Amino acid sequence: MDSQISWQVSLHCPHRKCVTGLFFLSSVSLGAFILFHLPSNHRVMKFLLSLVFTYHHRLLNQRVERFACKTAWFDEGNVSREGDSELLTDLRRKHQMRICSDPVDIEAQTVSGIKVQYSASEGLLCLNSEQKSKQCDDFKVKFTCTGQFCSECRTDWFDHDDPTLNGDYEVLSDLLSIYPRQICPQPIAIEVQTIYGEPASNTSDNFLNYDATYGFACVNAAQGRRSCGDYKVRFTCPKEFCQGKCLYFSLRYQRHAGLIK
Repeated sequence: MDSQISWQVSLHCPHRKCVTGLFFLSSVSLGAFILFHLPSNHRVMKFLLSLVFTYHHRLLNQRVERFACKTAWFDEGNVSREGDSELLTDLRRKHQMRICSDPVDIEAQTVSGIKVQYSASEGLLCLNSEQKSKQCDDFKVKFTCTGQFCSECRTDWFDHDDPTLNGDYEVLSDLLSIYPRQICPQPIAIEVQTIYGEPASNTSDNFLNYDATYGFACVNAAQGRRSCGDYKVRFTCPKEFCQGKCLYFSLRYQRHAGLIK
């Protein structure tokens, strides 16, 4: 019976981390109830297990979203006779330290909406041969990453601006001038949350800017009848920044303590 439940879990959730968590929930939380209180009805078992899968999958997604960060925009490919491409392999070849190896999401942007193919694992590809009336535009892409890529060299949270009649702005150039030495000049990623700790992507606000190059901007005019929330940001920097920061404060401490001149 255990192997049958394990097979059901593998079918619904193929990822290893997901399999382990869901199997634990199904066997511990519902296992006894299903095995000993229900008749041997596979339809009922599948239905109840699917409820557990759906609920736990949502929890996993929320956890991933809470610890996710967004890169800068990348626009390396030029429009040619074939079209435009921003492939992950090509981008990582040139910007290996600025893009994670396994993004969980991708965003693509251009001035007009035309047919393109894109995925977090592959990148973006627009072929002129697939367009009916016009050729591909020039695209830029931005990736969402998780894990060590986001956390290896992370700044503190910054909440410089408060919501005004215009909105809420946490612009990198402003933060660099206000908090010198606390933020690297060229972050590789950014995270945004409300001041209460809710990821920005979980809110219903529309954002004008949300990338590692510019920072963050939420404009009230884009929210309809609502106003922007109050947001805080933090950045992921190249690991060399954290190493240099540690050395800087170590030297300051030693000078203050009279250990060095």
